[in-house]
Amino acid sequence: LDGIGTTQAGLAKLKQHLLEYTEISEVLITFSASMDAQATLFYINNMIESINHSQSRSIEITTFATGVPIGAELDYLDHQTLELAPVNRTKLYE
Repeated sequence: LDGIGTTQAGLAKLKQHLLEYTEISEVLITFSASMDAQATLFYINNMIESINHSQSRSIEITTFATGVPIGAELDYLDHQTLELAPVNRTKLYE
């Protein structure tokens, strides 16, 4: 993120924790919606999938929902937000 490598971002430490603490079943990671952040999430996802495969685990990687904020005017939303909003939709009443 912003020129920070995987070492400085603490990803090696994250990997070590996941390998050491086998009771971890979910990793919640949230970054801004930048391209660098999405690339980092992709990298972390691949790292966790590798751990899942090598240790027969099922660690989930999750992130906060993205989309249209409450009270936002649709005319002022960026293209990426509008693309992601339907993917993260929820039922109106449950």
